[in-house]
Amino acid sequence: MIGLLLTVALTVMITTHNFRFIKPLPFVSIDYLGCVLWSLVMIEFIWFFNYGEYYNWLNAPEMQAAAIMFILTLCLCIGRMLNIRHAYIAPEAWKYKRLWQLLVLFAFVEFMGSTPKVLQTAFTGGVLHFGTFTTNVLNFVEWTAALAGCLFCLVWIKVFKLKYTQLLTVGVASLAAYPVLMYLLIMPGLNIEALYLPVFMRSFGNAIFFTTLTIYLEEAMPFAHFFMGLTMAGIIRNGPIATLCSGLYSFALRHQIADNIGRGLPYDMTGIMSISIRQLYGYTCFVAIGVLIVFLLWDVQPVRSTLKKMPTWNFVGRMMKKKEKKVANS
Repeated sequence: MIGLLLTVALTVMITTHNFRFIKPLPFVSIDYLGCVLWSLVMIEFIWFFNYGEYYNWLNAPEMQAAAIMFILTLCLCIGRMLNIRHAYIAPEAWKYKRLWQLLVLFAFVEFMGSTPKVLQTAFTGGVLHFGTFTTNVLNFVEWTAALAGCLFCLVWIKVFKLKYTQLLTVGVASLAAYPVLMYLLIMPGLNIEALYLPVFMRSFGNAIFFTTLTIYLEEAMPFAHFFMGLTMAGIIRNGPIATLCSGLYSFALRHQIADNIGRGLPYDMTGIMSISIRQLYGYTCFVAIGVLIVFLLWDVQPVRSTLKKMPTWNFVGRMMKKKEKKVANS
């Protein structure tokens, strides 16, 4: 990851000119304390659900302290947001009608993406006994599927100029195909090649969903609040919801294995684990297919018939100059 990030930074340094259309402006209006508080909220939330299974959730004093700290920090974030002029996330940015729908959809994608972190890893490691080097082959499948999903979005929107909101239905269908295929494939002695298709479908659907939702977010919010909307989506995407779902899946898997052992099923530990993983994939199938049916019956209408244009940086620079003059005159 560090190598890839350095490659991106080097590419920017080589292929772009150090050109400024306006003079550098100091970051005087950024709420740094608000940034720290929102970051602490994310860290505390991630820590709670990441170590919940290890500490046996609220039975441990460490988890109780983490829950109290999360509530207090969140209250500080909300209070500061409502009582200062330039909040890190402005209160007006939370009032857009379609924003909460988008955040729910982002959470759904993270829920579907958390299944391989627990169930697929438990299946490949605990049932199939694949090593790390073997399972890394699936990462190349995910990478290929992500590129295919992005190119599919490009062709859908730019070449064929179809409704970009219908891409969400295609993404949901692809995401729903993953737990269905895994439910049908789970068995001891499965070849790793059989996992290529479900992994490809999941990563393909993720790429379509995240690309389309980001476009839809840009359509639903003006430029002034768009990056705040990205921050809200990032709060869901970059850790908290995925950690929440992974923690719940880990707890559900442990509970399901204990329940199957208690029922006295005539299987060894590998068979019981395989049955438990299949049961949880079955529950995930119900959720995914239910959401797919909702999308098929409810055609989400776009904000406008054509995509709006992002403002050019020259326009943004002129707007910033006008605001700077107003502040200087006042």
